Amino acid sequence: MTGTAVTLFESLALIIVGLTINAFGFFLAHSLASGWVGRYAKGARGSASALYLVFYYVGASLGGFWLEPFWRWAGWPGVAIGSWLLLTITLLIAMRMWQMERSQGKAPTKKRPLKAAFCSLGNACQAVFRQQ
Repeated sequence: MTGTAVTLFESLALIIVGLTINAFGFFLAHSLASGWVGRYAKGARGSASALYLVFYYVGASLGGFWLEPFWRWAGWPGVAIGSWLLLTITLLIAMRMWQMERSQGKAPTKKRPLKAAFCSLGNACQAVFRQQ
């Protein structure tokens, strides 16, 4: 959400910074969601992962249709509002999933949850934390 707000400034440098923040957040959220699929699939993990990817690409494809009315209404600030609305809904769903995970006793009990989140991005990150 912060990256989208930064893109509202008129400075090209700030717009690039905002898009970079958005890209980082997008790939972090995607890797965490993909990890959840693998964690909770009881069987047929390959099929569960494939189904996640289908919804991932369908959602990405439909994003333009979702944001088009916001563009017609208010231009780029309208697109930002439409994005924030969708991100807020996504955040609420993620928070609900986290609450369900905690109530079922499946939440990670690691002392460093940030480490766990970033290590889901790949083996390189795990190697960095292993050296500390």
